[in-house]
Amino acid sequence: MADVQTRAVTLTEAVLLRPAMYTMNGTFAEVIAFLEGYYSGMAQVNPNAQLVVEWSDFEQWLADRLNVESTEPFRRIEQTHDEDCERMKALADCYAHFRAER
Repeated sequence: MADVQTRAVTLTEAVLLRPAMYTMNGTFAEVIAFLEGYYSGMAQVNPNAQLVVEWSDFEQWLADRLNVESTEPFRRIEQTHDEDCERMKALADCYAHFRAER
């Protein structure tokens, strides 16, 4: 039997891979709203949870990378790309780069 390597994916990775599984239509705006809501709710329970900290770090990393204020990185992606599929790909690529740097 062949050796199969698997790795757990974060919720963020799962949503970015298959957005329509987690949101009504899988649009960029829905995905951002879902992830922001999820991590915001989690922060209410445990603001120091690893996933909450990682999401916050990713938002700051993305803002720095895009040279925008910390509240603007998702809006910048939305404005920079015309189609939702391009926006989703850009976001997924950025998240993959962020994770690889950690």
